[in-house]
Amino acid sequence: MSLLLNLANTFLYMVNTYIVVPTADDYSLSLGAPATVCGVIIGSMAVAQVFSSVYFSAWSNKSYFKPLIFSSIMLLLGNLLYALAYDLSSIAVLIIGRLLCGLDSARAVNRRYISDCVLLKLRMKASAGFVSASALGMACGPALAGLLQTKFKIYSLTFNKNTLPGWVMAVAWLIYLIWMWISFKEPVHDFEENHFPQDSGVVGQSEHGIVQSLLISESKDDEEDERDYDESEEASVKSHEPASSISSAYKLLTPSVKVCNFSNQSLKIDIFIILDSHSLKVQLLICFMLKYAMEILLAESSVITTFYFSWPSSSVAIFLAVLCLTVLPVNAIVGSYLTNIFEDRQILLASEIMLLVGVILSFRVTGPYSVSQYISSALITFVSAEVLESK
Repeated sequence: MSLLLNLANTFLYMVNTYIVVPTADDYSLSLGAPATVCGVIIGSMAVAQVFSSVYFSAWSNKSYFKPLIFSSIMLLLGNLLYALAYDLSSIAVLIIGRLLCGLDSARAVNRRYISDCVLLKLRMKASAGFVSASALGMACGPALAGLLQTKFKIYSLTFNKNTLPGWVMAVAWLIYLIWMWISFKEPVHDFEENHFPQDSGVVGQSEHGIVQSLLISESKDDEEDERDYDESEEASVKSHEPASSISSAYKLLTPSVKVCNFSNQSLKIDIFIILDSHSLKVQLLICFMLKYAMEILLAESSVITTFYFSWPSSSVAIFLAVLCLTVLPVNAIVGSYLTNIFEDRQILLASEIMLLVGVILSFRVTGPYSVSQYISSALITFVSAEVLESK
C-alpha cells in the first residue's frame, strides 16, 4: 500500500503539472496578461521543483511519511491559490500558486522510497510503475482539462475551464492526504539491523560455501579476464584506425559500457568508470536540451493552435493527451526491441538528429502553416525527446 501511495503521488503530481496546459493562455488573457504568459505559468512549477528536490531528498533521510504529508498539504494550498486567482483578478496569486506546487514536489521522495524500501526482486517492476505513472499523469492532465468545459458560480466563487483544474486538483490532493494518513506505513530507516543470521554454525557454513565457490570459479574468472582484455585491446587498436566511409565512422561510436556485473557464483563485482567530466557535461546538456524542447512544445501548444488553427481548449486537450500517451509504446519499443539491435550511442545520435528535424519542421517558412505540419513536427519532437530521456 505504501508503494501504491508513492506511485499515486507521482501520478497526481504529473496530472497537476499538465492539467493547466490547454487553458493557461485563456487564464492569462482573463487576468489581463498576454497569452504568452502561459509559458511562465506552466514553467514556474518545474523551476521551483529544482529547489524542492534538494530539501525533500534530505528530509527523506529521516522520514518518508512526513515529507509526503507536508507536500500534499502545500499542493492543496497551491491549487486553491491557482483557482482563487480568477476571482481575485491577480496574475501574481496565480503564479504564486504554481510556484508553491513546484516547491512541494515529492518526486525525489518517491524515487528514494523505491530504491531504499522496495525488495530487490520487485524493484524493477516498481521503477517501471513509476515511469508508467508519470506517463499516464502526463496524458491524463490535458485529457481531464478537456472535460472541464463548463461554467457556474457558487456564491462568489467562479468555476469555469480556467479555475476548475485548480479546484479538481485541490480535491484530489485532499482525498490523497486522507488516504495517506490512514494507510501509509513508515518503513524502518535502520537497514543495518537483522540483516544477517546470528547462528554461528549457519554463518560458518555460508562462509565455507562462498570460499568454495570462489576457489572453484577462480581459474574460470582468470581466463575470462584475459580474454576480455585481449578483445578490448584489439577493439582499441581498431578504433584508432581511420574510417573509410560514413557508415564505418558510425560503427566506431563508443559502445555502451557495462557499469556493474554481479556474478552469482563468485560474488565478484566489476566496476568501470564510464564518464569523465567532459562526457558528464555532454550528458547533462542533452538532458537539459531535450526537456527544453519538450516543455516549449507543450507550453506553446495552446497559443500556436489557437492563433493558426482556432482550436478550442477541448481540441488542444485531446491533442496533448494523445501526444503524451505515445510515451508508453515508445518506451516499450526502445526498451525491449531497439536496445537489443543498436548500441545506446547510436540510438542517442539518431534521436538527437530526429529531434533537430522536428524542431526545424515546427517553423513556418513559406506558405500557410498547416495542421499536418504542426502535428508531424510535434510528434517527431516529442517522441525523439522521450527516447533521449529513456536512454
